Amino acid sequence: MGCDARILFPIVVWALHMAWSTFYVAVAGILVFATAERFGLTVPAALRTCRRLLAGRERPAVPH
Repeated sequence: MGCDARILFPIVVWALHMAWSTFYVAVAGILVFATAERFGLTVPAALRTCRRLLAGRERPAVPH
C-alpha cells in the first residue's frame, strides 16, 4: 500500500494546530487524495482537476 508522501501533508497541518476539527479535515483530505491516487491521479493532477471543475470550461485569458 504505497502512497505519495504529499498525501500526508494534512497531518503536518494537524500537528501544528491540534484540534478535533483540524483532525477531521486532515483525515478527509487524506481520504480524498488517496482515493484520487487510486484512480491514477497524483496530488498535483487532482488539484488541477478540482480547479478545472470549479473554474469551468471558459478561459477568458486564452486567445481563441
